Amino acid sequence: MGGGGDCRGIQKNKKIFIFILIILIILLLFLFLFVFIFFIKQQIDNIDNKKEEKNDNLWGCTSLNCSLNTLLDPCDDFYDYVCYGFVKNTSNLPEGYTRKSQFNILWEKSYKEIIDLLNNKELRKEKILDNSLFKQMFQFYDSCLNNQSREEIKSQPLLEFIEKIIGGSGAVGRLRKLETEWILKAFPFVPFFDIETTWDVRKESLEKSMFMLQPKSPFSFPNNLWKDNERINFENKLKKILRYLIDDSLEINKKLPAFMESGLNEEEINLNIERRVKNLILVEQKMSKAFEKYSNTLQRFSNWDEPELYLELGEISSLFSSISIDFVKILNEIASEGNPLINEKTKILILGNEILKEYRLIIEWAGNEDGGNVLSDYLDWALIWRILFELDFRFSNLLNSYKKDEIGCVKNFVRIYFKHWLDKLYVEKFVDKKVIGQIENIFSFIKQSFGQLINEANWIGDESKNKAKIKLSKMKQNIGYYKLIEDLIFLNKLYKKYKIEENMSWIEMFVQLNRNYYLWPTIDYQASFFVDGYYKWAFNSLAIYGGIMHSPWFDPAFPGPLNFGGIGTLLGHEISHGFDSSGFHFDENGDRIDEKDVDKEMNKKMEEKFECFINQYNNYENNNLRPNTRFTLSENIADNAGIRASYKAWKLFTTSPKKIKNLNKSLNQFTDEQIFFIGNAFTYCSVMTEEDKNNYAKTDNHAFPKARVNLPLSNFQAFAKAFECSSGTKMNNNEQKCQLW
Repeated sequence: MGGGGDCRGIQKNKKIFIFILIILIILLLFLFLFVFIFFIKQQIDNIDNKKEEKNDNLWGCTSLNCSLNTLLDPCDDFYDYVCYGFVKNTSNLPEGYTRKSQFNILWEKSYKEIIDLLNNKELRKEKILDNSLFKQMFQFYDSCLNNQSREEIKSQPLLEFIEKIIGGSGAVGRLRKLETEWILKAFPFVPFFDIETTWDVRKESLEKSMFMLQPKSPFSFPNNLWKDNERINFENKLKKILRYLIDDSLEINKKLPAFMESGLNEEEINLNIERRVKNLILVEQKMSKAFEKYSNTLQRFSNWDEPELYLELGEISSLFSSISIDFVKILNEIASEGNPLINEKTKILILGNEILKEYRLIIEWAGNEDGGNVLSDYLDWALIWRILFELDFRFSNLLNSYKKDEIGCVKNFVRIYFKHWLDKLYVEKFVDKKVIGQIENIFSFIKQSFGQLINEANWIGDESKNKAKIKLSKMKQNIGYYKLIEDLIFLNKLYKKYKIEENMSWIEMFVQLNRNYYLWPTIDYQASFFVDGYYKWAFNSLAIYGGIMHSPWFDPAFPGPLNFGGIGTLLGHEISHGFDSSGFHFDENGDRIDEKDVDKEMNKKMEEKFECFINQYNNYENNNLRPNTRFTLSENIADNAGIRASYKAWKLFTTSPKKIKNLNKSLNQFTDEQIFFIGNAFTYCSVMTEEDKNNYAKTDNHAFPKARVNLPLSNFQAFAKAFECSSGTKMNNNEQKCQLW
């Protein structure tokens, strides 16, 4: 009995031991699983951090994690609060850059993706079989990259091009004149004015169905060129250019270039070079003064709907009759097939009519000065100049022109001359249809919220509100890419004059494509890889391109407030252009509203609100770079209304069943409202050189980035509430809050 009891005790203890062992094994398995999951997560985080570090090493700080400075007061300067690291950690911009911005960073991303597509051998084989125009695009790209060939043939293609237009060597007794036949041969490398097709804003059609004529110099010399030291330095470069062309012609063709008189000795050649350089500078100085004198007229007519901008060809030919230019014949000769017959009654768009009149006087003067040599020399320069940049390194180094590397060839050539075909490749590979659907969903909320802003506006009457809501409801949108690129019949017709062959030189390709590109009868179109968005009042339509549908504007993994603060505000901005200082004058069809139909009382209140913005931005940007911000008024209104519309849309969105979880743990210290405003401000972070700031002030119709963040937010009470900014702080100044919508 006693022995049996011991056995039972042992068995019992054994069971307990086994049970404990099983529990320990299970616990160890759970522990192992936990450690394994933690390890994997750490590896993923490390990979993400390395990617971020790699990106930050190129541009400095580009992420919210390293940019936010929570030690600063968001109520003092919100731009600095969000963009501190982005700006502070940029000691040097990459070579060749004058600006670091979120736009630049995404453009670089687009270019690298495009380069990968163009260099993909398997993709080439597949697409060349699909369409011959893909083959032409790849040949054009390869030729652009072929610097060795350019070094070998030197300037011979340019010399042949000039001889073809001038008609043989030796120029004695037949000086060039700016007349019909010369223009037809030289097009599109024509000085004094530019001829191209554009859309007729007076019609609903998006097709480029109208010719446009505007003043233009082929040279675009900087203003500081006219200072003595700068001019002398540049004159020496021009002399070197002519000497290179002369030496190449003597070496290759055993004769002087076609633009020079034959039989000149060395002393006469040097005098000829001196004369040509002097004459170019003389004409350009006169043109620069004329352009500056009337340049304000180009801004005044920026809407292109003024009746005085449209003149009959007969009137224009009469204006230039003293110099024998027949615009009816020119446009009939160069017009693309399918255009209606052009006659003296055909109207075209004229931009800068006063400048063109001044240019005509300059042409007449140059045609008589120095026996006609001044004009003749200038026309020769017009042919030479545009192609110089496409020659060997002697010329490109002298002129500091763009590099013929992969990015240079994509940026300056392929994306321009083959953008539809390049777009097809890009959309197939990089544009996510699911993302388009998500952004279209956001757009629907923005549209709904903007309708609420219209309803809430107390300065606009009921009738005008109804018209505004009709315009909003009929507003067309294009998100991601144009479906046009799926129409192969249209694309083949558009590119049918492209005839690139393998034995062509780079210059031959360049000249042929230029001649056809300027007259494309296409719609106002940008490719999906563009990092941009826009609104066209003439068609009451907006577009957001695939290139901008990325962080920091949008990411499917972003929390809702970040996406609405980014892409949502951009969409709200573009919608707002339909109701800003320019857009308000156009109806739902893009037709200008007759002045007699405008509510005078409403118009007066609107002008008062415009003045509030002008005064506010003038006071903020008091840095002498931009003394009058009326130039930026439309964009300033859109910045202010855009963020209000997007914030209201996000609030609508969070009440719907489609709310997105906040997945960004680095933002856990902030409320959703604060995250919205942080995401918005981060899209504007930017660094500029002093030279770029000056150029931006003169040419860009947007406020400076800091003003684009701080002023709209200081006007918005929801921001002050989110960050608890006391009344009287810089970001909550109740003395001057401006609001249109």
